Amino acid sequence: MNDTLPTHAQEPVRPDSPQRSSVLQLLALTAVIGGTCGLVLATWCRLARPLLGDPTVAAAPESTLWIATLAGLAVAMGVLATRASGSLSSALAWTAPALLLPYALGDRLALLALLLRPMSSAGEVQRLIGWGGIVLPLVAPAAFLLGVALGRLLPLLATRRRQLATGALGSAGLLAGWNAAHSGLLTWLGVHGAWRGAAVVWLLLAIWAALVQPSGRPRSLWPIPFHGLALPIVMVLLWVLPGPTELSLHSPIAAGSSATVPKSFASANALRHWLESERRALRWSADGATHGVAVAAYQGAELRFDGWPVGGLANAPAEVMTGLIGAALHPAPNHALLLGLGTGVTAGWLTAVPEIERVDIAESEPAVERAAADFAGLNRKALDHPKVRLTATAPSGTYDLVVIDSSGSPSTRLYRSAARRLGPGGLLLHARPRVGLHAARRSLLEVLPHIDTWHLQPERVLLVASAAPIPMDPQRLRTLASREPYPQAQEWLWGVEGLDGLLSGHAPSEATAETATSGVERARAIRRAYWGGDVADPAFAAFQRGDLRRARIEWALAGRVASSPFERLLVAESSAELTDPRVPEMAAELRPQRPIEADAVMARWHLRQRQLDAALRHLSATFEAARQQPYVYRPTLRRALELAVEIGVETPRRREGTRQLFDVLAEPFAAWLLDDTRLRTRVELANQLGGDPCVEALEAFEPHPPWEDDFLRQRAACYKTHRHSLAESATRDVEAFESQAPSRIEHGLLSGRGRSEN
Repeated sequence: MNDTLPTHAQEPVRPDSPQRSSVLQLLALTAVIGGTCGLVLATWCRLARPLLGDPTVAAAPESTLWIATLAGLAVAMGVLATRASGSLSSALAWTAPALLLPYALGDRLALLALLLRPMSSAGEVQRLIGWGGIVLPLVAPAAFLLGVALGRLLPLLATRRRQLATGALGSAGLLAGWNAAHSGLLTWLGVHGAWRGAAVVWLLLAIWAALVQPSGRPRSLWPIPFHGLALPIVMVLLWVLPGPTELSLHSPIAAGSSATVPKSFASANALRHWLESERRALRWSADGATHGVAVAAYQGAELRFDGWPVGGLANAPAEVMTGLIGAALHPAPNHALLLGLGTGVTAGWLTAVPEIERVDIAESEPAVERAAADFAGLNRKALDHPKVRLTATAPSGTYDLVVIDSSGSPSTRLYRSAARRLGPGGLLLHARPRVGLHAARRSLLEVLPHIDTWHLQPERVLLVASAAPIPMDPQRLRTLASREPYPQAQEWLWGVEGLDGLLSGHAPSEATAETATSGVERARAIRRAYWGGDVADPAFAAFQRGDLRRARIEWALAGRVASSPFERLLVAESSAELTDPRVPEMAAELRPQRPIEADAVMARWHLRQRQLDAALRHLSATFEAARQQPYVYRPTLRRALELAVEIGVETPRRREGTRQLFDVLAEPFAAWLLDDTRLRTRVELANQLGGDPCVEALEAFEPHPPWEDDFLRQRAACYKTHRHSLAESATRDVEAFESQAPSRIEHGLLSGRGRSEN
């Protein structure tokens, strides 16, 4: 009898060796984990960009790299810290609540970023430390536990070959999840949906992992510790906590350029004031494929990408003049391509150039098209113009002008792609912030050898690049400067006119010996004054700060003649304050291009002469016209709002006039121009009128009232008197403000006096 056993029977039994089906399931599990990680990384980046960096200077890639690096380190630490004997299912299950921990913080990460923002200007090391303080709470918990899960997964695969395959599948899944997020998945789910959905997926993966055994034998789920505790925690976090709000996703915290963002916070009430102002400013938002898109309106409409202001009323000079300067420099501009719609202002003003036959716009974000409709007052209803064609991708063919959206990051790849669309003599135009200008020029010089620089407004410049030297034909430019839309644009946005006004934006190349004429230099000084910059001229300085009497005196002492639109406005408005009899003639000269300012001047002139009916007529005309025309000199309109408060209610006629102005100001100005000032003016008028108007004026600020002592007290008193539904809430707001206010010395003195008297 042969006692020799069969060959297969002689092999030792390895009960832990995974079966083929289990291995395939584990590999599939890894691919799904990688895809979910890609989606989570895209979601984290969407939240981090408003908090960390500026997308217009390539800080978005920096923040993405920073997040990925810290997440990778946390994963590596998790792999090293784990034990192979642990449960893969438990590790995956606990990753879900860890992922939702920063979600549960809501807007607290945004507040932390706001408080750490001063570190960004203290040096590179301090900036990275500040970034780490924001990113670590966001990525570390989930990334570390994911590393633990991977550390428990790898031993189950037994062989090095399977482990390498797992790594490859995980990486492929990560890239697939990232691309899917930026190809519409993040738009469809939204930031909140993607974040919550990823946690649900990880819970399902944990259950799957509990079922997948190396031997292929399923086992019961309930002995696994996490199912009795983690699942309820996750469900509570999912469905009860609201997560980060629009404040985190769309506020210019990293940019620090919004009018509502202070340099520092002196108290808890100052921080609360910013919170309420920013929430009130946001009109709507949407999750796009590549950016979070929002429209805000504090003192003017503003388009934001990932919290960064990329266009709107404040940037109108740059957006308008970008296209017009390009059309002026090109000898025969017929076709223009815009790589990005933005607010549509550049496209709308290009259609007003007679030589332009077609303006093609490549824009893949549907939310941006919706935003452009909100800026119709600024962009001349560009989307409805027959010359404009909006597509998701750039059409084939070449163009005379190619305009890069101002939100684009400067890179050689971007410039090279745009330059390929230029026809013979074509110009590439990129309006961008001054920050990072030299890096942008270096990148552009790698693609096109000739660059001209134009100053569009204090913090924005235009780079004009071409394959050949860019001609400057003075005779042609002189003709264009006198033909619409150039005079209108220069007067409304720069406060200058003519050829000297147009050339005042040009910065001569260092390689040339060009020198500006006295007319151009004067136009540059006027333009700086018009924008509110530092000026040496005492008349300009007085006019900027609203001291009209001093401005008129300084102008007379200088003995100059008004030779620009801004100077004519200065003379007219300051003369109106002094009741100069020549004011009607000055206003008539202003009216063709500046009817709103002309009515404001006449209102001031009549009111100073106590001609109430005429003043009311011109003030009403000023405010009604401002609903249609946003290109107004804002200091003059702001002073007109102050005039409305001056009328008062001493007589029945004045009371009637105050009520008339209160009603006229009920509708916002075009592009939400001076919206906060308009609403506050209505509150002051309501105070003068008394009675029910206070409710109407204050309700316009709900549900985010200005967090100011006087305003909150006035709101509480008005609502209490009229038994408003928010009366109790308004009273609690006053109490909250008082509890957070620092103690005053007079409070201690008064309390001490009271004790001594007793």
